[in-house]
Amino acid sequence: MEEHYTSGAYWQTHADADSTFKADLLLSTIKKSGLSITPQMSGVEVGCGTGSFLAAWYARTGMQALAGTDIAANAIEIARQLYADLPLDFSVASAAQLPGRTDHIYVMDVVEHVEDPYAFLRHLHGQSDLLFLHLPIEQSLSHLLAKKPTKSLEMYQHLHFYSWETAQLLVTQCGYEIVGYQFTAAAPLSINLPGSKVAKLFRQLRLYSYKINETVSTTLFGGPVMLILKSV
Repeated sequence: MEEHYTSGAYWQTHADADSTFKADLLLSTIKKSGLSITPQMSGVEVGCGTGSFLAAWYARTGMQALAGTDIAANAIEIARQLYADLPLDFSVASAAQLPGRTDHIYVMDVVEHVEDPYAFLRHLHGQSDLLFLHLPIEQSLSHLLAKKPTKSLEMYQHLHFYSWETAQLLVTQCGYEIVGYQFTAAAPLSINLPGSKVAKLFRQLRLYSYKINETVSTTLFGGPVMLILKSV
């Protein structure tokens, strides 16, 4: 499966279209958790792809020591070309090859793609003050009824499918404490995502549902979650 990314096949059909939304969602989650960001902080995105999240994050935070790593050399080359005018450092490296400790590590929709998510997260353990993890929740009633896991494998090469409970078990078993989180569907920002009128109406109804009971709602509807993790 790793060859699908390193060969360039994945990047020909997948663009980081929602990276600006993820950056806004992360800022919202940080604020919700009572944390703060300063331009003097450093951060590394693991699995940065073509760099669009990191560029969006820089635009919102002004952080001057941001780097992105990925196992796909062609994606890194695209990132260097796209963002040559920004103070971002892109390099080919795996989770086990980070250069040193940093304030933040960003892992945006990566864990579901790697063959061994436990080894992946354990490689990152202790390498930063905080780890920001965006993860799809695809073990929900609506996902299973619509056979979404099968579609996610075929369309996005997702290898692992999590419920909110198993997502929490994954990170705690890898030595992390959850210090903050926000479900994408529970964030008012999600209403502004592009889509049909039906899709937007569904997001509005789902937003109200999460406000009433997020545990029941994620069991019924799923959807991504942004996690703020601390190594323990």
